[in-house]
Parts: sequence; C-alpha cells; structure tokens
Amino acid sequence: MTKLPEPSVYTTAPLRNHIQVHLTAPMDDVWELVGDHRRLPEYSGGIETVTVAPDGSTRTCRFRATEETPAVDLTEQIHWEIPRLGYSTSAVEPNPFLLTDDLSVVTVSVTDTGTLVEWAQYFNSTDVATAIQSFDQGLVDIAERLVATFGGEVRRHWAQDLTDVRE
Repeated sequence: MTKLPEPSVYTTAPLRNHIQVHLTAPMDDVWELVGDHRRLPEYSGGIETVTVAPDGSTRTCRFRATEETPAVDLTEQIHWEIPRLGYSTSAVEPNPFLLTDDLSVVTVSVTDTGTLVEWAQYFNSTDVATAIQSFDQGLVDIAERLVATFGGEVRRHWAQDLTDVRE
C-alpha cells in the first residue's frame, strides 16, 4: 500500500476545513471524475475552468464571477498525484485569495459499498475567518454535487470554529 506524504511535508498551517463523502459508485467511476483536475468544474459550482500545465506541475482554476467579484484565477502547484489514491495542491503565493502556507489534500478510497472521497484544507491567511467560510461553502457544494452525481451521503463536514480562529 502506498503511503501518502504527511501534510506537514508541505505546510505548517493548521487544518481549517475537512469534508468526507461516501459515494455509492465504484472507485474507477469516481476517480475518472475527481482524479482529472480539468473536470473540477463539473462538480464545483464556483469554478469555471481548470487548465493544467503541460508538464503537470501546476493547475490554474478560474473562479466564476459573482455579483460582488470578477472572475479570478488561482494557480496551484501540484505536489503529488497518485491514481486511485488522490492528489495534493498548494496555492502559489501571492494569490488573490490571500492564502499562505496553503495545502489541499484530496483522497479517495474503496469501501464495501462504494468510494470515500475526503478533502482536507490547510492554510493561513490575512483573513482566516472569511477563508474558512469560503472553503466551507465550496466544499459543501462539491460534496452535494458529487452525491447528486454518484449517490451517497456526506459522512463528515467540519470547519474550524470561527470563535477559535487565531490569525
């Protein structure tokens, strides 16, 4: 079994958001969608497009414009990607979301009745509370869209308590 790198290899920031979704679909079907960075807009309402560098070292996510904000591009370094296990990315600094020491870890695993998808988000920011809320909304959206696509349920949904935020 492949051992994934510990988050501490890439960040010293605390875990701020985490979601775990059990999908009633085979690993291959889930990985075909979740494992392809360019398909992220298919299950994230906030992301318009994703482009991946030819060498696979970075991806750029274009976030949709809203009534309050224009479209925004976020470039992320891809640290590792292991088929049928997951991947890890970090926002390149400086970035429009004011994230520092950022790390996203997305993993998939087989269960007796389908596939478990987990997304853990570590970061610091000059506005931690807003970032926690934004990630929470985004991860809930992703979870709901994955459940709508494959069937299943959200098993765990956690965001750091905003009263406990130390910036």
